[in-house]
Order: sequence, then C-alpha cells, then structure tokens
Amino acid sequence: MLVLTPSSCESAAQLHQLVSDIAAILNVTPANPAVFQRHIEAIRYAGRSTEAGIQAAPPTVSSPPNASEADVESLPHADDYSDAEQILKRHCQRQWPADYNMRNYCVKEQRDALATLKRGRPPDIPADVFAQVRAKCAEEWPDDYSMRVYSEQQQFDAYRELERDSE
Repeated sequence: MLVLTPSSCESAAQLHQLVSDIAAILNVTPANPAVFQRHIEAIRYAGRSTEAGIQAAPPTVSSPPNASEADVESLPHADDYSDAEQILKRHCQRQWPADYNMRNYCVKEQRDALATLKRGRPPDIPADVFAQVRAKCAEEWPDDYSMRVYSEQQQFDAYRELERDSE
C-alpha cells in the first residue's frame, strides 16, 4: 500500500519514484519523465509553499487573442519579483542542502537569471508573444529563475526562426 506524506513529495526523485510505483501497481508503462516534469515541480513548489506558509506562485495571465500591444502591456504579468530572493535561496538550499559551495554558486546563478528576467521584453518580440512565453515559463519553473530564462530564450529563438521562415 502506498502512503503519501508531505515528506514523500519533497524531491523530484521521490515523486518520480512514486510515478513508477503507481505505474507498476496499475501494470502500465509511465510516460517519459519529461512529459510530467513541470507537474512534479508544481507539486514540489505547492508543498513547500503550504508547509512554509508561503503564498503560492502568482497566477500567470495569458493575453487574449488579437490583443493590441497596449492591451497586453496593461495585463498583470507574472513579473512581481518582490519575494524572489527568498524563492531563489529556498530553491538553492533544496538543490544543495549540504554543499555550500554549490549552493552559493546556485544563488549567484539565480540572481543573474533574475536580473535577466527583470530586463523584460526583448525589442524584437511582440508584446503578446512575450506575455504568452513569460506566463508559460513562469508556470513551468515557478522557483527556478535560471530555467525560466533558458526556456524563454528557447521560445524566443524559435519564434524568431518561425518569423524568418515566413518571410
């Protein structure tokens, strides 16, 4: 019998094991972990938020279809970084609980990524595309600013390539 406790959801590895265990009980093959990794991160983040009395990640907002740039700029984006320092420190502590050198490196990396996020929209990316990408990446990586920056950059590069191809 599987017993879920808050501590059984503390790490991604534990959650991946849980998926494997459930798949074995149901006699099914689980999907590739990449398919559900963002859900695992969301569970981990939600568990930490509840345990620590921390408010969950701010809701993300997608722009309405055919929104003008002025409309999109007025939308509340997931760009409130008022608690970013706490979030990134918690993230790095969980990633590197006993390795202070790596934790320090992680904090510096997260701060650099946060500075990149705070710069906002690249001038060649339309506001509606930026809003959609920013919301998607914030949802997928609620407490990892480095992965947010990486994911956004991948999306922006793909958008640019698609635009070049359509010319």
